[in-house]
Amino acid sequence: MADLVVGVAEPQTYWREFMTSTYKIAPENVFSDWKEAAKVAKFADAVIIATQDAMHADNAVAFADLGYHILLEKPMAVTKEDCLRIYEATQRNNVMLSVCHVMRCSPYSQKLRELCGRIGKVVNIQHLEPVGFWHQVHSFVRGNWSRQDTATPNVDTITEALRTGPYGRCVYSCDNDVVDNQVVTFQYKDGSTASFTMVAFTESQCARKTKVFGTTGELTGDGTTIRHFDFLTRVVTEYTPSAPPATSKLRGHGGADYFLVENFVEGVRTNNPEVLMTGAAESLKSHLMVFAAEEARLKDTVIPL
Repeated sequence: MADLVVGVAEPQTYWREFMTSTYKIAPENVFSDWKEAAKVAKFADAVIIATQDAMHADNAVAFADLGYHILLEKPMAVTKEDCLRIYEATQRNNVMLSVCHVMRCSPYSQKLRELCGRIGKVVNIQHLEPVGFWHQVHSFVRGNWSRQDTATPNVDTITEALRTGPYGRCVYSCDNDVVDNQVVTFQYKDGSTASFTMVAFTESQCARKTKVFGTTGELTGDGTTIRHFDFLTRVVTEYTPSAPPATSKLRGHGGADYFLVENFVEGVRTNNPEVLMTGAAESLKSHLMVFAAEEARLKDTVIPL
């Protein structure tokens, strides 16, 4: 791995030095600001952008213009205009972009998608996203994503964070304004429908549940196992997709982190954008749907796409 990571741009001294020593990075490729890295000639095949959400557009456009393939942390950007800027930059420079919609890369999600082809015409999809009460409190009430217009500044010590920052506040007295309970309904041109339910007040954390109803069968998934019921044979078949190798340290998101990175590396290695599961066009399309859903919520109206 040391010869694969050849540069780092990190404002925090500890993490910058940690990366430098861990991956034996040459001094000339160590930067305290991403803008410094963007000023020098291209020295790698790809870049991983893991900055804060509002910074993604400027980061991605700059490195796309330099010819880097990009693995971009989700979301693509926080506005429709910036998402389009990123997409256009990747197309203009003929570079690959993969957005970290990590769960799409899991064997579970890929198997669920494959099985949709075995239940006839898909008529309806129901998806539940149980955020988990603790995850909601830590990330979206007290945390960095508690308000749409601000971000929590970095603090150096836990005691200082608890004394002056949001993590020491009563969760019921915070000023967060992000959604904690939402149902989004989609209707497609062919008459099929889908609903996405997100709720924060759950015991389970991110244990997503999905049902897909087709004309010849139905699928039920809990994030680990998929149950397929065939209407014609009345046979039930269960599938439990594979996990990442036991030696892998990328085991987050049910092992999907491993498959996300593997997929991106394979795309860059073969110079084949068709390999990517979360490419620029596909990610842009999903972001535009989300922006439309938010507009519908705020305006209390139906948004055509």
